[in-house]
Amino acid sequence: MEALLRNDFTTHYGLTVCTEPNLVITTNESYFEIEDTAARDLVLHPNNGSGMARFSNPSLLTVSVANYDKFMTSLPSHFENGKKDVIWH
Repeated sequence: MEALLRNDFTTHYGLTVCTEPNLVITTNESYFEIEDTAARDLVLHPNNGSGMARFSNPSLLTVSVANYDKFMTSLPSHFENGKKDVIWH
């Protein structure tokens, strides 16, 4: 997913490659919460009540979370305008 955003997406639209760090975070915790910080970073918390979005992962699958907002705001503003900040898959 990270390579798709950093390289393929930007190449497709003729943009420079994104160099923002930590665009994708990965976990296989059975339970985790995601916090969206003021610094535009995503933080994973294994503790209940620490994040904004809560997820149950009883099969202990490897889950990757892309910080699409951070990615989009790293792009030129003329490109970013009007784009949605959610990826459905």
